[in-house]
Amino acid sequence: NASRTGSKGGSQATGANSARLGVGSKASCSASQLPKLDSQRDPSKSTRASMPCLPPPRTLTRTQSTRRAGARLYYTVQFGNNHGLVRSLLKKRSEWSPGIGDSGHSSGHLAMSGKQLLVSKLPPEPPLMNLLWTAWRNSTYMDALSERSNLCLTSNTTREIQFQPSPVPVSGLRAYNHFDGNSALCKKCELRESMVAYYHSIGRNPFDCVPLTYVLHQGIADPEFKRWQEAFESQKVAGKNLWLVKPGANSNQGRGIEVHDTVDGVKQYVDSRNIPWVLQKYIENPMLIDKRKFDVRTFGLITQEANGGPFSAYFFNDGYVRTTSTAYDTTSLDRSVHITNDQVQRVGADYGKFEEGNKLSLADLKSYLMNQSNQPASVFDDIIRQMRELVVDAVKAAIHKLNPRNIDHCFELFGFDFLIDDEYQVWLIEVNTDPSLETHSEHQRTLIPAMVEGVLALTVDKIFGTSPSFAASAATSCSTPGLSASPVLGRSTSGSGSSSTMPARLPSTAAMATALAAPRGSVTTSGANNNSNNNNNNINNKGAAAPAGTVQAPALRWERVFCSAPAPNPSVPEVPTGLACDASQCTGAGDPATPSSSSTRTPASTTTTTTSSKDHPSLRANSTKLPSSREGEYRCA
Repeated sequence: NASRTGSKGGSQATGANSARLGVGSKASCSASQLPKLDSQRDPSKSTRASMPCLPPPRTLTRTQSTRRAGARLYYTVQFGNNHGLVRSLLKKRSEWSPGIGDSGHSSGHLAMSGKQLLVSKLPPEPPLMNLLWTAWRNSTYMDALSERSNLCLTSNTTREIQFQPSPVPVSGLRAYNHFDGNSALCKKCELRESMVAYYHSIGRNPFDCVPLTYVLHQGIADPEFKRWQEAFESQKVAGKNLWLVKPGANSNQGRGIEVHDTVDGVKQYVDSRNIPWVLQKYIENPMLIDKRKFDVRTFGLITQEANGGPFSAYFFNDGYVRTTSTAYDTTSLDRSVHITNDQVQRVGADYGKFEEGNKLSLADLKSYLMNQSNQPASVFDDIIRQMRELVVDAVKAAIHKLNPRNIDHCFELFGFDFLIDDEYQVWLIEVNTDPSLETHSEHQRTLIPAMVEGVLALTVDKIFGTSPSFAASAATSCSTPGLSASPVLGRSTSGSGSSSTMPARLPSTAAMATALAAPRGSVTTSGANNNSNNNNNNINNKGAAAPAGTVQAPALRWERVFCSAPAPNPSVPEVPTGLACDASQCTGAGDPATPSSSSTRTPASTTTTTTSSKDHPSLRANSTKLPSSREGEYRCA
């Protein structure tokens, strides 16, 4: 403008425009890089040798550009499984509002007594539902995502959701909290097939990691039933021969699971329903807490980049212990003795007698191992290591089935259930879609909000470019360092910190992004002291302890443990037996061809044993004992 008019005012205007656009005074560029301020002027004829250079234009997604103009993003959350928590965390994001079919939206009639919302009348141009969060994968909505057709939610209940076609075409991003092929992980029958196929492909015995399991698709007429009978007879010599009989699909919370010790009992139960069944060998030598059985619930998150990009898997660096209320007894078939799920335990007279909500923290478990079982801290660390590795194995076993139609912006939170035997070996029992977000103990009231907040930060915020309000959520989403174990295990609760105290310092968005990009090992919970007298609640003892009074962003408690292969690149050698990714992006011990000494799957017991419950003589006749070491394993940073 100044060159064209030759006026001082034009030069001032140019300077003002440069300042408004954030142009640095020291930046310069050639004339060919300048934006065309006048369509009739050729900028290459400029007489100036250099002048302030505008930054290159940034390509915005349709949703981002629309939101800049003042448009909103809309979410709908299905009733059930602590739906209020998910809604409250989304509400703290200023860009989000309840959409049609959500309880916070003005349209529809809400009957709270039945947790049912019916949309009586849709507006002429209903807004796009940018995020749908449901308990179960909805095939109708998956089809709409795949076909890029638009739907409006018209009925929202705890059991189902219903849609009708929207008159408005899709004009923005949509995200969904399930994968199209999640059954490869969360259906018991398919999990067994996925794990067996994966372990056989790498030359390992699958039943070193998961209990011996048979799947019946045709009841007792299935050929697998005869093989199971042979396995049952071979186990009778031990005197104890318990088997879990589970529905093979579409069941959770312990529903339908029974314990049997006779062939006739199994036959009768399998014949009662025409569904797939899973027969799983019961681990009869579990580690006990005060003579009661327990298992461990941890969480895994799987995401995928858009346009069929790579998958990433995250392991949450915390969890909780689920206990029974009755002393362990292999002569009893009572479900309350053997099954830890809330739906089973809460009906018992002693529910909550020993622990609030029959729940303990992982810090409690570590304390019990060290103080009651006289085990070093390394035993607990090895238990967590085994859990992390089994999560990676499960993801790698099912990753090629998760998104067969390459639907963009899907992600999923899974609950992984583990059992620890008396030799401190960890067994993967099952994987759950829609893991329970209910809070029955003080530990869960701190843990679950932090975990879900991290899920949203790693998925929704990343997809849509939104940001949570850390200051508004940190008091309920993060625990402060020094939170001690509960007094159930003989320790005081007067730690140096308190989960109900507002932290003195909060992480900034920039600090959170920096930490998420940091190499694995620096992404920790809150401390790293392995001292047996320390009351730290950290379980990932690999980083420096955080200063007292600080709180990490919830997303930092998620550790990325796996990334899938990008498009094949012949110039990059394949990483042997490890994650299929560029070795420069991975961390490990020594050369990639060198087995990592820390990756061998062995029980954490300090005593040497010659036999174990994992050595089932009932494996296939042509099966041999396969190596259980994880040679050449690497994890993505």
